[in-house]
Amino acid sequence: MKLKTKRNPLTIAEKTTLKAYRFTDIPKKGMIQVSALLDSDTLKAFIESIMPVIQTDSPKVAASVFMKRYAFIAVLSLYSVTKWNKKLDLQPENIYFEPPTGKGTWLPKFYFSNMEAEKWDGGHRNEWFKQVLTELFAGHLFPLIDLLGKVTGVSKLILWENVAIYVMWLYESELEGQTQANDDFDFIFNKAEGAVFGKYRRNPITKFYSEKTYLDDLDELVRVRKTCCFSYLTGDRDTRCKTCPCRRLEMEGKCANGTDNICEAARSLT
Repeated sequence: MKLKTKRNPLTIAEKTTLKAYRFTDIPKKGMIQVSALLDSDTLKAFIESIMPVIQTDSPKVAASVFMKRYAFIAVLSLYSVTKWNKKLDLQPENIYFEPPTGKGTWLPKFYFSNMEAEKWDGGHRNEWFKQVLTELFAGHLFPLIDLLGKVTGVSKLILWENVAIYVMWLYESELEGQTQANDDFDFIFNKAEGAVFGKYRRNPITKFYSEKTYLDDLDELVRVRKTCCFSYLTGDRDTRCKTCPCRRLEMEGKCANGTDNICEAARSLT
C-alpha cells in the first residue's frame, strides 16, 4: 500500500540539530559516494586503504571499525524519523562520507546531495515506520554489511551489533523522553521482522538488546556486548572496551586474543 507522504526539505534548524550527529550540508573534497562501495573490488580497496590509517593489518578489524563509524547513518535517519516524522533520502547514490585522514580519531561527516525529506502525513504510522526501517536496514545497510562479510570475512553479527549499539544509544540517551521514542524503539527491537533488515527470517539485532548490568570493577552499569568489535586491535590501544564480552575473560586469562579466536562470542549467537 502506498502511504501518504509529502516532500518536505530539512529546515535550517533541523540541519543544525543533525550536525551534532555528523551531518554536514557542505560537500568536502575527497568524500566517498556510498554507492561506490557496493562494488566488491572498490570496497576491498577501500578497506585496504584505511588499514594503515587506523593501524591494523587485519581486514576484519578495519571492516568492524568502518561499520562503527558508518553506523551513524542510522542515527541520522532514525533521529529525523522519530523526532520530526521526516524520512531522509537514503539512496546510496545520495550519500557521501569522509574517509579517514590519519589526523585524530576518525569521526566521518555525512553529506546528502538531496536534502529533501519525506514528511509523514496521516494515519498508519506503524506501516510508514516499517517502510522507513526497511529502506534503512534492508535497502541501505544490509547490502554493505553483506558485502563486507564476503570481502573481509568479518562476522556480520559483529557489524550488526556495531549498528545496534548506536541505535540503542540514540533512543536511550538522545531521544529519551520523546513521545514517539519508546514506541519506535520497541518496534525496531521487538516487532520488526527479519525481512525489515534484509535476507533474514528473524530480526538480527533483537539479540543485542539486554538490560545493563553492574560491573563491580568499574562501579557502573554497563550493557555488555555479545560480540567484540576489535577496536582494541587498532593503533597503540591494548585494552578492550568496557562493554566488551571478552574483557572479563581476558582479565581472568581465559580469552584467546585475535580475530580468529574472538569469534566464539559470535558463534554463540548463531
